[in-house]
Amino acid sequence: MKMKGIACIWCAVFLLALIGQVAAQDGATLKVSVSGFQNDKGDAKISIFNSKESFAAGDTGFRAAVLPIKGGKAEWVLSGLPYGTYAIKIYHDENGNGKLDKNSFGMPKEKYGFSNNARGSFGPPGYDQVAFTFNNTNNTITITVE
Repeated sequence: MKMKGIACIWCAVFLLALIGQVAAQDGATLKVSVSGFQNDKGDAKISIFNSKESFAAGDTGFRAAVLPIKGGKAEWVLSGLPYGTYAIKIYHDENGNGKLDKNSFGMPKEKYGFSNNARGSFGPPGYDQVAFTFNNTNNTITITVE
């Protein structure tokens, strides 16, 4: 009888460990902290992309959000994010028109940023500069808009 009890305990421990591993694979939490906003007017528009193709296409991404800006900062917490490779784009929609405003030369007039704080020479940075691997159970990405 004693042996069966010990076997049951080990079985329960194994099952709990397995359930925990499966739950961890279902996704984790990513916190994106953004700073560098000159004021709190408007909102921050942010998108996370899970492929090079969607990043290049400029669509809304795998997930997107509109974030309030408080004290020159914004924060986005993504729960249940599957592990993988991602890229983030963000811009300050200061006037609330839903787009990144540009001057007559095509240069952004509103602040913007990317994961890895990547910057392009002539135009936005490429996916390889912006991409990061998300593989921890709790991770924080910090972006400074310029």
